[in-house]
Amino acid sequence: MDIFQTIMYVGLIYKTYTPCPKVQVSLINSKNLKVKIETSNGTINDMFLFEKHVIWPGRVSVDTEGVVQIQFNKMSQEEWNNPCIKLLYNETQVIHFHTSEVLTNEQINEDTVLISFASTERVFNYIHPGQFLSFNVYYEGEVCNITFIPVPLFPIKTLDYPNPLPGMFHSTGESYQLITKNYPPRSITEYLSNKKLGSKFHMSNPIGDFCPVDYKDVKFVYIISVRNSVKNVLSLIVWFLQTNSSRKVFIIWYCKNESDLTWKKMFHQITKASNNRFNFKLILSAGSKLWRGCRGKPHYSWLKSIIPLANETDINKTLFLLTGSIHFATVTYKQLVISHGYPSSAVLWIHNAVMTYNNTNYILKNYININDR
Repeated sequence: MDIFQTIMYVGLIYKTYTPCPKVQVSLINSKNLKVKIETSNGTINDMFLFEKHVIWPGRVSVDTEGVVQIQFNKMSQEEWNNPCIKLLYNETQVIHFHTSEVLTNEQINEDTVLISFASTERVFNYIHPGQFLSFNVYYEGEVCNITFIPVPLFPIKTLDYPNPLPGMFHSTGESYQLITKNYPPRSITEYLSNKKLGSKFHMSNPIGDFCPVDYKDVKFVYIISVRNSVKNVLSLIVWFLQTNSSRKVFIIWYCKNESDLTWKKMFHQITKASNNRFNFKLILSAGSKLWRGCRGKPHYSWLKSIIPLANETDINKTLFLLTGSIHFATVTYKQLVISHGYPSSAVLWIHNAVMTYNNTNYILKNYININDR
């Protein structure tokens, strides 16, 4: 662990040598910092004392080699004495859940809600693309657990999309965003969708073992998604485009009607910002008379017309990410492997785990190779 400072800020660097380490940073007060990092060699739990006061939120970044950089602005702009940060102790007790608060709750179409929230305890989780958060909510007399993959922190409605591409690598501790479907009647998602501003619930550390760095040599990424489940791969789209300037990403997105196309404008913006390395095909099963795009339900004919057959040159440089139901993923997997000739290891189903009750079993594996089921 290394310490650094300038007149403006102060920070720590951990070299974990772990792709996608799980990072949680908690500022107990303006001088005491708790750091938890889960690595392949174990868990780091450190408590630090700053020489002087710092300002929340901080900034966390993690590179593809597993180097974690934690940085806070100083309350007063001056050079501190050395050591400017002291290690107080290594803590063994870890808080797995902490209180969070709803900041905004916005209806973005007829049955979809965008919720932003932040910790009330000055705790910040660094969430890698593809990882998810678990929430404990009190629903109908019992504590229920539900999981979500956060969406990237840029506007959904206005879609101001700067160049270069924004992503999840450099994050502040201000807030997270999630998308939920309002499924009535009397469901947990309906209950969460109707949470008022200021409502409290408990949020976990980052969960999930999908690590995009494992696929850093991939040249072509195809995403095949159904309706709202596309939210599970939004951060991965950004990651795959950001980390390789020659990589291409293509998404086939099946929806019911125009109201499902929440991210259509954003996809156009990504295409432009990535110099056409990102492209997409929208297919509606029940589009209105005004819809001029493709129509139909998920069917092999769409894959056959869009995705090339496997060839020796690119067969090991192509990755498929599937979202939606396990039935949809299984059928699509068979089409890609049997009919298209791709190896089974190249097809992954990305999901945000399974709802559990009574705060018991957490599903940690959030991606599945369909052949392993």
